[in-house]
Amino acid sequence: MWGFRYERGHMKLVLFSGGMDSALLLCALAASGEDVRAMAFDYSQHHAGEELLAARLISKLLGVQLSMVCLPNIVRDGEPGAVVPARNMMFASYAANVVHREGGGDIYFGFCREDAEGFADCRPDFIEALNSLFVTSGLDVCAHAPFIYMTKAEIMDRCVDLKHAEEVFFHSYSCYRGTQPPCGECDACRKRESACL
Repeated sequence: MWGFRYERGHMKLVLFSGGMDSALLLCALAASGEDVRAMAFDYSQHHAGEELLAARLISKLLGVQLSMVCLPNIVRDGEPGAVVPARNMMFASYAANVVHREGGGDIYFGFCREDAEGFADCRPDFIEALNSLFVTSGLDVCAHAPFIYMTKAEIMDRCVDLKHAEEVFFHSYSCYRGTQPPCGECDACRKRESACL
């Protein structure tokens, strides 16, 4: 159904922001019965507190082991949701190191179609380039983005019948400003709301 690679002994690691897309991806992988892990990053983003709380709650709900990684000093003061140069490249590099040391496996990103509009490192050619780099580096690691051609609304439709999907969506967090309740005005909030219409 999902096109996930199932190889015994291969680690499956979801780069997990706590937002709706990576949360539903984690839910889908966990429902497959495979051994799945999650990794969340604190890079001093405006929304770190709420986002990482969501990651903890959802990982616990799904029974998934969560690693928290701190990458300080990669965000300068700026508008919430602004592009952070090489952010996903840093995440992928850190995750690839962990996965390779664990015997190899797969890294999953929750990128969707809307992400590609504003973030170059959320596009198909980024995933292709990463995988080429992993091969060149001699790493037994493969990057995937199963939702990359899907809208947020399509992802929700695809995942609606998964066990825990409703709770996972409820606990996910998608606000660049990091407020509680979410601001309802930033791009992340607007895209989440439009996916629910």
